[in-house]
Amino acid sequence: MEEILLLAQGAFPEEAFRAFLKECGLPLPSFRMNGKAASLLLEERDVPRLLSSFPAFAEDLLVPIAGVMGGEGNRLLPKLLPSALSLLSGRISWGGEVILKAFSFGDLALLKDLTLLFRGVDPELLHTGETYLRMNGRGDIASEALFLHRNTLLYRLNRFHEETGLDLRKEQDAFLFALYLGLGA
Repeated sequence: MEEILLLAQGAFPEEAFRAFLKECGLPLPSFRMNGKAASLLLEERDVPRLLSSFPAFAEDLLVPIAGVMGGEGNRLLPKLLPSALSLLSGRISWGGEVILKAFSFGDLALLKDLTLLFRGVDPELLHTGETYLRMNGRGDIASEALFLHRNTLLYRLNRFHEETGLDLRKEQDAFLFALYLGLGA
């Protein structure tokens, strides 16, 4: 499942957004409101429909709105929402895209949030994740490089996901970890 968090500058247009989801044929039960923000869980197959339709929806609103998307449980997403609203208004962007955009404007404040995501994570899990990325997500090669049974590698990747909220088998989450390794580690 993909998690999409949305933030509006001002009152969140809940009824308009619900109508938009219904028009797109997207499920409403996974939509939740929390003040000026909202969250939505979608199957990966439904994401392209939302991403392609959202800019036109956002353009028709009187309040600026933006979203950030990542794997379900990604604890970094709420921290990225304000930057997404100011830098990428009218769009739903991947978490890594928001960070790169902020960095391109010289705003490194999100680096602290990215680094905090990995604070306290077992170094063995970080090493396993790094090796998995270096082997281009090939579990068979990563398990050989780490001298692990393939099931042990999968267990560690699942624990990495539990501790960080990032699933390294998903491209956007792997990208966030790669950013951390390149900039924050």
